[in-house]
Amino acid sequence: MVAYPARKAISAEWLSNHEKFAGDCGFWSWDGSANYLFADGHVKFLRRRQISPAVNDLPDINLTKDGIAGKDLP
Repeated sequence: MVAYPARKAISAEWLSNHEKFAGDCGFWSWDGSANYLFADGHVKFLRRRQISPAVNDLPDINLTKDGIAGKDLP
């Protein structure tokens, strides 16, 4: 049901529990980078600036525009 499995991220890593700590930019920041697991099974290391803005205008793969029919990568 995922329209673009190679462009829809389903999981990502983070060091903090969404909150900033010393030396961390916070997961929902446009700064930083992470490994992302995509619906087609591949993993890619991306800077958050490479992720398409979600409905909240943040790099939030949980709120992708158009949901599973949307894309987290342009």
